[in-house]
Amino acid sequence: MPVKTREQYLESLRAMRTNVYKFGELITDVASHPATRRVVESHARAFDSVHDPKKESIFTTASSFTGDKIMSKHHPSRPTATATSIWWKSGRTA
Repeated sequence: MPVKTREQYLESLRAMRTNVYKFGELITDVASHPATRRVVESHARAFDSVHDPKKESIFTTASSFTGDKIMSKHHPSRPTATATSIWWKSGRTA
């Protein structure tokens, strides 16, 4: 399965039956609710980076199970901290 795009990620969140509560309120759309939308946007930016040719080599790796391109943070031998440290050490900005 190829890496999702930002739009696919956001749509998958909207399609879920969420069980997220904040101060007793059920949040039905985590992508647009004020209490959760910033976190969702942060994750969506990671999906943007995966599909950016300049950042792709930093944020993706090959799955050791299927050989497919996956996000580096989902690979056990290349944690997110590694991708993040490579990004910051390169002097690049978002």
